[in-house]
Amino acid sequence: MKYIELIRLRTTGNYSEEIKRIFVETVDSKKIKNNHCHMRFFKNTLLNTDFLIVVICETDMIDLCGSRIGQQVCELLRSFGLVNHTVWTELEGEDHAQGQINHRGSI
Repeated sequence: MKYIELIRLRTTGNYSEEIKRIFVETVDSKKIKNNHCHMRFFKNTLLNTDFLIVVICETDMIDLCGSRIGQQVCELLRSFGLVNHTVWTELEGEDHAQGQINHRGSI
């Protein structure tokens, strides 16, 4: 089953370099390869203090609190500001529409 974790961070200052370092070190670690997960890192286009890490996992069993690697990343990021960590599962058995996004961002 596929699921994603969204880890949102709102910092109180400009910590971009430190946060990028944590992300790179986490992605390079062997821990993430053992969890059948991969991660993507984003920053807000308008606020240089807001970041998002997306953890995408595929496993037989979902931990409602998120993957171990997701929880570890949250712990590391808490010293920089407010962290919001949510877990999302993919809908199964549904006929998913392949929506097209227009130039204004609406579907």
